[in-house]
Amino acid sequence: MRKLIILSICVILFIQHADLYAQSPRLNTREAVGWYNYFGTVNFSRKIGLHTEYQFRRDNLISNWQQSLLRVGVNYQLSSNVLLRAGYAWIETFPYGEIPINSMGKQFTEHRTFQMVQIMQKQRIFELSHRFMLEQRFIGSFSSPELVKEDDFNLLNRVRYMFRVQMPLGSKEITDRTPYLVMYDEI
Repeated sequence: MRKLIILSICVILFIQHADLYAQSPRLNTREAVGWYNYFGTVNFSRKIGLHTEYQFRRDNLISNWQQSLLRVGVNYQLSSNVLLRAGYAWIETFPYGEIPINSMGKQFTEHRTFQMVQIMQKQRIFELSHRFMLEQRFIGSFSSPELVKEDDFNLLNRVRYMFRVQMPLGSKEITDRTPYLVMYDEI
């Protein structure tokens, strides 16, 4: 168990360190992006639940749209420490900043289906989780600058891994209304 924790932290630190030196020179801009999130879960039974999420991402902290992300999924609690989820996400990305993500500087839509496995561990007062996610991303694209709406959706696949550790403050475990510290990173 301890080896898995140390390995996870080392992999994250190595990838971040390697990224600093391995990349070719990049354009750098300063963006004041604010991400405002809602996450909710409704449990229908001990094993089945509904995950809901909305991310309200803004540029200039709150004044301009950056992205709107709505995600829903069905949870299945395989065991006390393994959660499975499958779902759908709808994302609207807006042109923002000095260098828009879309080369034509237009708003575009993305539809995603996803599958997730989350493994939770408890080590003394620390709660650890490893999240593995597969995403099928259907990203709107334009064949011509004159188009107002996307005329194609390109399929891209993505694999994600997130390591998360959280620790209660002033308590031995996290329950409702327990303040806690959390640290996580995703590759």
